[in-house]
Amino acid sequence: MKKDVIEMRESDKIFNLILGIFFATVSVVLVLFSSLKPLGFDKDSYSYLFDMRNIQFSEISREYSFIIVSKFINNYLDGDIFYLFLFYATLSISIKLYCIYRFSVNKLLSLFIYLLLFYFIQDVTQIRVGVSTAFLLLAYAFFCMGNYKKYLMMSLFSIFFHYQAVLIFSIFVFNKIKLKYCFIIMMVSFVFSIFFSGLLKILLLTFFSKIGFGFIASKIEAYYDSSEFGAVAKFGAFQLFYMIILFIYLYLYSRFKNQFTNIDIINLKIMMLNLSLYFVLSFNSVFSLRVFEYFSTLLIFIIPMVLRFFYPKSIGVLIVLFICSYYYYSAILSNLNFELYFG
Repeated sequence: MKKDVIEMRESDKIFNLILGIFFATVSVVLVLFSSLKPLGFDKDSYSYLFDMRNIQFSEISREYSFIIVSKFINNYLDGDIFYLFLFYATLSISIKLYCIYRFSVNKLLSLFIYLLLFYFIQDVTQIRVGVSTAFLLLAYAFFCMGNYKKYLMMSLFSIFFHYQAVLIFSIFVFNKIKLKYCFIIMMVSFVFSIFFSGLLKILLLTFFSKIGFGFIASKIEAYYDSSEFGAVAKFGAFQLFYMIILFIYLYLYSRFKNQFTNIDIINLKIMMLNLSLYFVLSFNSVFSLRVFEYFSTLLIFIIPMVLRFFYPKSIGVLIVLFICSYYYYSAILSNLNFELYFG
């Protein structure tokens, strides 16, 4: 019996070693793919080239992390955009794959969810968001462990790489609220988005200006000016997918409440927080969508947590992979120029 236990432990060590090597290899491949992309492969690459070449320290519409990295590349690396892509890809992808390997309850499923839903959007196209969401994953992990000092530190890093991440602190606030009240807040926010979303713009701009965060106010106003006054954000396929997962999770909670952990409760609250923010911030479709996509990155961890209640689990995994693959093909693939990359 003791010999069998020792053999099982050794086999687990070998499996974890192989899995670790696999994740490290995937990380290198993804970093190289993101870094070596030609200009025009995605819709943001030329914008990053222009911003990097023309950035100034007085620029408030870009984070200081981007300004510092851009200035360094311009001054010491001949302004080669490759190094900008390399820096952001290395930092973001290595952190994300580390988090998946270290914290996910189903590492391979989380990896596929990341690749199909978030890799091309965040770490190929919106690279500043990519690094910000990488620190979001770390902040989430530390928050679930109750390490609030490290949660705060990772949250500040997330904000340092993208201003929209300032809402990460709402996780701490929302987690103090009972689950049923979180649900009520989500439903009330939906009603709010229909009737009063235009008023929130004035309140947010005034608040951030008063407390000395004018750069956030200017960012909100920039997002706001890019769409019609009071226009409610569109509720698309991804939002529907997200809401279905939430209500399945809530149903499972009603059935298996005794089996739910504290992390499950945190997940439910974060999902309801995300939808609440999506509705409340719908005075601007761009702003609300960016915030929604930011917090939705946590689906990398949340979906495997939900599927552990399914039996047989393989059916749930296949359904999720099918939906993610369909979304990748219909919404992501069409925005990338693979002919330019491999042509």
